[in-house]
Amino acid sequence: MASFLETREKRKKASHKARSKGTAVKGQQPGTNGKAKPARPPKSKTREWVDALVFALIVMLIVRTLIFDLFRIPTPSMEKSLLIGDYLFVSKLHYGVRTPLTIGIPFTQIYLKGIDLPHTRLPGFDDVDRGDAIVFNYPAEDKPVDRKMHYIKRVVGLPGETIEVRRKQVMVNGEALPLMVGMQQFWDVYKADPRYVLPQPLLEELGIEEVRPTQNANLIRILATEDAIRQIEESTYIARVEPYVAPGNAGYSS
Repeated sequence: MASFLETREKRKKASHKARSKGTAVKGQQPGTNGKAKPARPPKSKTREWVDALVFALIVMLIVRTLIFDLFRIPTPSMEKSLLIGDYLFVSKLHYGVRTPLTIGIPFTQIYLKGIDLPHTRLPGFDDVDRGDAIVFNYPAEDKPVDRKMHYIKRVVGLPGETIEVRRKQVMVNGEALPLMVGMQQFWDVYKADPRYVLPQPLLEELGIEEVRPTQNANLIRILATEDAIRQIEESTYIARVEPYVAPGNAGYSS
């Protein structure tokens, strides 16, 4: 019994000494003037989810503003290289980040009209090269530049060069620019026998999805890559193949 009382007395003295020095006692936090205050209650599950969501939004805003962004292919003009609906991660570091021109809600079309911010483009570590697939703002829309629709195209010409199109052939400084792998266009396919029909398995194997009949029974129009059309041209039932060139009255000016 004496030993038990001595041990209890020692514990009391140690507790009193700890309080006098401002040392925290188990289950409490030190306060001012050496007084202890109750420990902070743990966060609720809802608070934890809110904090995580806010942190994720801040990180996403910083990353998509300064490092890379996510874009969706809006038109079929890049097929078969890029398809409608494809999502792309586009680097903003290569050509340099453009500072905002307007004030608004990020990643939406909601912004304060009439406010134009002074802007610049930060230095990048690469230059625009011919053949690059790039994202830019469609110039024709009557909006601030950073609010215009995003277009995805491939670079053909560089500053100081002369660009022409002669019978559907792109010319850069007078020299023909060959079609890149995966690029497709319309071709006029002349059949040796008007009764011949291209086999559907062959069209699927070559990735050809569009075959248009014409008023000429010997002529069909095919949307295909250069490699695919060359394989079709090898058939004994095909007389010749030519790139389809839109007629002068197709709605385009001279």
